Amino acid sequence: MQEREASAQFVSGDIRAALLEQDPVRGGWTVCFLMRDGARVPLENKRGRCIRLFKTSDAALRWCQRIGFREIRINL
Repeated sequence: MQEREASAQFVSGDIRAALLEQDPVRGGWTVCFLMRDGARVPLENKRGRCIRLFKTSDAALRWCQRIGFREIRINL
């Protein structure tokens, strides 16, 4: 799911929660969405279909806050 779609899904209430996960292989953080139907959908890059990687957890948290999330789960 790309940023624009995530924003629309959040507003409509289809996303239950945001999950921030550390990716030790690529050295960064990823954001996944827990959907109302139980599916887990990762945030993708704007240009391609690969999973977006944030260099720091702060950057990922700021992105989630900009979308509108007030509560975010973090998996270390």
